[in-house]
Amino acid sequence: MQLDQAIAEIRRRVEHPRVTNLIYLHLPVSYTPVDPARRIAHALDADPISVMGLLVERFGDRWERLVQAEREGRLGAVGKALAGVLVKRAQETSPAVVCDTEVLYAFPDLNPSALLYPLSGEGVIVVSVKAARVAGGLRLLEDGPVYPTDNCTVLELDWER
Repeated sequence: MQLDQAIAEIRRRVEHPRVTNLIYLHLPVSYTPVDPARRIAHALDADPISVMGLLVERFGDRWERLVQAEREGRLGAVGKALAGVLVKRAQETSPAVVCDTEVLYAFPDLNPSALLYPLSGEGVIVVSVKAARVAGGLRLLEDGPVYPTDNCTVLELDWER
């Protein structure tokens, strides 16, 4: 699917929501200078929710300690705080477009499906992931955590260079 087709499909969902409205924008695992979800957010007049931006916003003043915690495998508390901020932002924004999710590789226990699916009855939530298709879902960056996609819409996006 091309980006314009994905935008049209998401607009249709915004105009005619279903019982649940969690949409994964599935991108190939390759370098892209800008997450295409930012273009989708702009087309929908929504502020994109950058997961990396949330991490910097929440922990930027303690970045050195965050890097040290990552080296030592102690990111559990950081992941819980990040999950809380992500849920709050998704509740405040309609439609919610989540981008820059590659950073979630360091947080294998932070599952966007589990966090955002319950909220998707209230509005459309789009989560952009560079992932590989696997049984039961999408595997972030081909070897990261698997996000279940049962009861979610998955839009396969072909990246245009």
